Amino acid sequence: MGRSLYVKTIRKEGYAFSSKQYPIEGYRYAGESQNFKPDQANPIIFRVRKTGATAFLLQARSVDFQFRVAESGKVIGYDFVQRGSIRNVANPTGDDAARVCDLKVKATFNTNDATWTAILSPGNTNGGIIVSDQLLYEAPDSGYKTQYTFTPEDRKPLKAKYVYLKTRAPAIYTRYEIEHVNANKEFFRLTGKSVTNPYGDRNLEQATALPYEVTKQLADEAKTAFRQNKRPTKPDLPKLVKEAKEKAEKDKPRQ
Repeated sequence: MGRSLYVKTIRKEGYAFSSKQYPIEGYRYAGESQNFKPDQANPIIFRVRKTGATAFLLQARSVDFQFRVAESGKVIGYDFVQRGSIRNVANPTGDDAARVCDLKVKATFNTNDATWTAILSPGNTNGGIIVSDQLLYEAPDSGYKTQYTFTPEDRKPLKAKYVYLKTRAPAIYTRYEIEHVNANKEFFRLTGKSVTNPYGDRNLEQATALPYEVTKQLADEAKTAFRQNKRPTKPDLPKLVKEAKEKAEKDKPRQ
């Protein structure tokens, strides 16, 4: 018992807890004059999710699309393997390698009512898109559409904010989560993050706590393979992690 109590996090091996789905602020008490007293009839319940088989995923922590009013009708793309934006979709080149458009965003400003219309679509005709309010850890097998159209409100969170993409041939799968929206009289912007499975399966369960060396190695292998129009070989994660830890232990300075 105490006058200030809160849950910082919840951990259980083999399970995951998302503070976004179950905000830890939901269990917070700050009483000025009395201690906290639990109410057994009205408990605060948090749920942890049992994780499935994990995979190495290419992760982008900041995937942004921004349009000024003067750019109304423009299309901006994004390459989820090279993890870079494409301002000129007709000529998708990056600084060091040709980029492939996985997601296209088109934004149009309506001067009559000062609203924006956004269209999301896959980068190629072989792909598809599903936008949902459900956070999935396996990309859908079917149901993909050619595009998704919505009218955003400025600084209002989207209910359907999880974008699932099937792109390229052979197909790869991406989950793009839209975290923030700006839609005002000056500009339109989507800000979010993504994970992409470069190996062709639909698993979007991120392998966590990988050593930096393993993460960098696998990311470099994936980017190199795609630049050569190939697919990377699916790794043996436990083996790579074990080898990285053994090397780190071997290279540790002796006292």
